[in-house]
Amino acid sequence: MTTAADPTVSRIPAPAPAAPEFALRRRLAFRRMPISIKICSLLALAFVFTALFAPWLTPHDPDATQILAKLKPPAWMEGGEAAHLFGTDQLGRDLLSRCIYGVRVSVGLALFGLIVGCLIGTTLGVVSGLLGGHVDRAIMMLVDVFISVPNLLIVLVGIAAFGTDIVVLVVLIGLARWESYARIVRGQVLQVREMPFIEASRALGGSHAWIAMRHVLPNIAGPLIVLLTLNFPSILLLESSLSFLGIGVQPPTASLGSMVGDGRDHLIFAWWVAVAPALVIVAITFIVQMLGDWLRDVLDVRVDD
Repeated sequence: MTTAADPTVSRIPAPAPAAPEFALRRRLAFRRMPISIKICSLLALAFVFTALFAPWLTPHDPDATQILAKLKPPAWMEGGEAAHLFGTDQLGRDLLSRCIYGVRVSVGLALFGLIVGCLIGTTLGVVSGLLGGHVDRAIMMLVDVFISVPNLLIVLVGIAAFGTDIVVLVVLIGLARWESYARIVRGQVLQVREMPFIEASRALGGSHAWIAMRHVLPNIAGPLIVLLTLNFPSILLLESSLSFLGIGVQPPTASLGSMVGDGRDHLIFAWWVAVAPALVIVAITFIVQMLGDWLRDVLDVRVDD
C-alpha cells in the first residue's frame, strides 16, 4: 500500500471526477432549455429556412417595379393590399419579397465573413499558442495593430482599393474581426498545451499539426462556438452599415442595410419602407445574441447550474 510519504504520489495526476458530472449537467441543460431559448431556436431555423428557399417563398419578384403601386402601406393599414403584406417601396417593389431576399443576402454575407475571420484568427491563434517565442510575439503584434485600427476603416480602404464585389466584401468583413478569434484562441491554447495528454502526444512524436487537429481544437471548440454566436450580430450590423452607406451590396440586389438606406428619405410619409427591414435586422441580431448568451452559460465549465 502506498503511503503519504511516497514521492510517486505527487507525480500521478489526480482523477477528474467533475468531467462526467459537467457533461451530464450540460446534457440536462440542453434538455431543459428555457422556453425563450426554444422560441429563439425556432425563429433562427425559420430565418435559415427563409434564406435557403427564398426563391420559392417570395410572393413577388423582389426587383419588379410597379410605379403605380409605389409606397403602398402594409396590409393591416388603411389603403393597404393583401397582395403586399409589408407594403411597397418608392419604386413599387414588394417589401416582403425584398426582405426575404435581403435576409438571404445579408445573413449569407455575414456568415461567410464570419467563417473567413474565424479560420484566419483560429489558425493564427493556434500557431501562436503552440509555437510561442518569436512567432507568438510577431502574431500578437499584428493582432495589436489590427485592434488599434477601426474595423470600418479597414473595410472602407479595402473597398476603395478592390471594389464592391461580393467576394471582396466577404474577405473584408472577415478581416474586420479575425483578431478577436486569434487573441482568445491563443489564450485557450496556452492553457491546453500544458495538459498531460499534450505532453504525452509530444513524447510519442506527434507533430504540431497533429496536436492542433487532434487535441487542441476539440478542447477549445466550446469557447469558439460561443465566440462565433456572439460575434455574428456585429458582423451582420457591419454588413448592413456598409449597404446602408451605399458601398456594400449594390442595387438592384436586395440587402437589409440598403433597404433601410432607401427608406430613410420616406420616414415621415412611408415609414414602413425603412422600418420593415430594420425590424428584421433587430430580430436576427436579438435571436443570435440570446442563443450566444445561453450557449456561453451551457458550455462554460465555471458556471454551476
